[in-house]
Amino acid sequence: MSLAGAKYWRRGFKTLTEKEKTDLMERVKSSEKLAYTVKEAAQLLSLSRSLIYELINCGKIRTIKIGRARRITRDQLEEFVSARVKEM
Repeated sequence: MSLAGAKYWRRGFKTLTEKEKTDLMERVKSSEKLAYTVKEAAQLLSLSRSLIYELINCGKIRTIKIGRARRITRDQLEEFVSARVKEM
């Protein structure tokens, strides 16, 4: 990270609440990925990549776009699994 980037990070970090700082640091410490590729999400759920795309297209799995890349956050995966459990 450049010196300018480090200054921006510190300045941006100070605007977070104490709870947000704690949550962010816990995620960083646990080295949990914040978002997964479709392929990684498929592996985590033991589903095919094409099924994940079908679930995305019909709105059952929400995603985020970062540039041209599509990512699925951990929270979105947990939300999907919770909804399936409730359907049972």
